[in-house]
Amino acid sequence: MSEVIHRIKVTSVHSWGGQCPFQITAMCADGRPLYLRARHDSMRIEVGKPGDLDGVFGDTIVSFAHPDSTEEWGWVTLRDVIVLTQGYIKWPLWLVLRSFWEGNRFVQRHRAKQMLKNMKKFTQELEARKVKAREANK
Repeated sequence: MSEVIHRIKVTSVHSWGGQCPFQITAMCADGRPLYLRARHDSMRIEVGKPGDLDGVFGDTIVSFAHPDSTEEWGWVTLRDVIVLTQGYIKWPLWLVLRSFWEGNRFVQRHRAKQMLKNMKKFTQELEARKVKAREANK
């Protein structure tokens, strides 16, 4: 198992979901495929080499054993995975927000809505600044 020196930045997610196993297939910013699999008493993250089509047979960069031997990782939710792997993977913001929507709690949904509103406002302000900068440079 190789050491994780820094968080892996995921730029695109191809698929996620399932129950026992819960799986995610994705692509890293550097072109390496990533595969996460949570089944039975372990969850592992594998990363392939740049140019590989999938990360299923990549190097295992981290593996978690479930802290409660009577529980299984295979029944985790997307939100659980996002929280558990945050020290290893920088997930795309849309997936993080989506993980809030998959919960049933009002507070989670409210926070996700607020985050989306703030992102929209920030994007509009950024665009307005770009326009002003272009006009100033004319």
